[in-house]
Amino acid sequence: MEGLHETLILVADGIILFFEFIGVVVMLWTGLNGIVNYVRRNRLGHLHMFQGMATALGFLLIGEILHTITVREFKDLIMVGGLILLRVAITMLINWEINLEKKENAINDNEEPVE
Repeated sequence: MEGLHETLILVADGIILFFEFIGVVVMLWTGLNGIVNYVRRNRLGHLHMFQGMATALGFLLIGEILHTITVREFKDLIMVGGLILLRVAITMLINWEINLEKKENAINDNEEPVE
């Protein structure tokens, strides 16, 4: 039974590492595209950057949620819970910024604001 538990922890650690790696790659790609859009003075660059950051934080959040499987002590669980709350708050803030950016672009284009 102990071997099954150790196998579960190893598999969970591998999956956590995979999702966190994907999140970092998406964040890096988003940052590089943000620099390119800034240099090109792309008007929708901020929107694309916000969307990429939200996607990257989603992958990182998956990793943190899966991390709760491998936590053994209560203080570690509190720390993981705090990180999850922080990432959810940042994701909500970024989504709020995305909606503001979409509304601003719709107003500038004389269109109906997007809800």
